[in-house]
Amino acid sequence: VSPTQNGAVKNWTVQKLFKKIKMDGKTGREIEVANQVFGQPLTVIYRRSGLCLPRTILEVLRYLRQMAPDTVGIFRKNGVKSRILEVRALCDRDADADVFVDENRLDPGQVHDVADMLKQYLRELPEPLMTTRLSETFANIFIHVPENERLLALQYAILLLPDENREALQTLLLFLSDISKHSDNNSMPAQNLAVCFTPSLFQLSASRLDKVTPTRRHKTIGAAGMPTEREMRETRAAQQCLTYLIQHCRSVFVAAETGPEDRIQADSDAPLLKELGLNGPRAYLIDRVLDLVKEHSDRWKSWILEGIHEDVEISCKVPNDCHPLKLFRVWVDVAAPPKQVMNRIMRE
Repeated sequence: VSPTQNGAVKNWTVQKLFKKIKMDGKTGREIEVANQVFGQPLTVIYRRSGLCLPRTILEVLRYLRQMAPDTVGIFRKNGVKSRILEVRALCDRDADADVFVDENRLDPGQVHDVADMLKQYLRELPEPLMTTRLSETFANIFIHVPENERLLALQYAILLLPDENREALQTLLLFLSDISKHSDNNSMPAQNLAVCFTPSLFQLSASRLDKVTPTRRHKTIGAAGMPTEREMRETRAAQQCLTYLIQHCRSVFVAAETGPEDRIQADSDAPLLKELGLNGPRAYLIDRVLDLVKEHSDRWKSWILEGIHEDVEISCKVPNDCHPLKLFRVWVDVAAPPKQVMNRIMRE
């Protein structure tokens, strides 16, 4: 083998190795932090466990819900840094198991430490709960939208959130609503809770906040001096938005009602079946088979690998049919001739 050929073989081997690592979906670093809670995207938690938040954070919410009625200034008073780090280390031990049990059970004296840690968790999400793209939209609803139309605007805006963010937001708002119900005892009505949580949930485009790290997202005053008037206006609007969401945490997640004129418009815009190429079941099946053959000839290049589970490859793609739902493809290698597999599917 010539040196050139030998180099080409080595290069091909290295590329194949990198491809295998990519297909497996995990690097050494990713395996190391697989159970990490802080700094882990919600999409990873949702995909791995089916939960909107890590199990340890849900434990924290249950504990704080129990402590809230008798804790004055919960979320407003700071915890002790060393004790916060201890609780945080327990959370990072395993994201998918109950860790605050037996000797690790949380006691009433830790309530401010745990409350502070919850805000830290939300602050350190790679993508804020209200998302970078929609934070300004939520704030602008309370700047530009008339008061009597804000509920409808919020209902539509919430639909734009990713599924995992929307479910996590609903869980958090229901929790904060329960905390605010005891405001006569804990002095934390919805307005005070909104002041405490807005910096952890929103990332406003007008602010310098989107130029700093997630762990410092809550700092609104930096080396450049006091925030600008526009920043303060957006911050106030975001606080008003969160206050409203806490106070109306059930109605904002109800599907928005549309008027009769909206339904008429939707009906008139609906295309006929023949315009979609659906000239009958047989024609529809022929079109789908032709699409499948084309995908195969293109080596499935438009499909994105989602993961591999027990040797089953799962991929998806976004179709060009104006629908938000993805198409999914499952691929598994069967050690048998195609005719035998077809016979098994069709007749056995």
